[in-house]
Amino acid sequence: LFSFLLLINLIEGAALYSLCILVSSFAAVYQLKGFKRLVGRMSLFFISIFFIYAFATPGEYVSYFPAMFAPTYEGVSQGLMQIARLLAALAALSVLFFNSDRQNLMSGLSTLLKPLQLLGFNTDRLTARLILT
Repeated sequence: LFSFLLLINLIEGAALYSLCILVSSFAAVYQLKGFKRLVGRMSLFFISIFFIYAFATPGEYVSYFPAMFAPTYEGVSQGLMQIARLLAALAALSVLFFNSDRQNLMSGLSTLLKPLQLLGFNTDRLTARLILT
């Protein structure tokens, strides 16, 4: 999952959209009800991200809107790419939760957080809190 999350930040355009569709359809096949509910909960977040990118990114204005209040083509493109990244991450996380039990998730988190012990963190308590949330 960690490698996949790094990968989706490196790719753009059609490859990103294709990967998003592939992973989302895979998650929908495995866990349709849970994934659909998760996407439904995130829909307002997706809409707000789209509007923030569309109206706050400098670039060429979309010609059909008034000049004082218009999204940019670059902002619309970047907003859609960010939503695709988030949707692919949610789909991958949904598949991970469907295929893994709690014990495997805790051991994986504990292994990933082991370097924080050098800074004085109690990684076992941190892992338990992350699993509970």
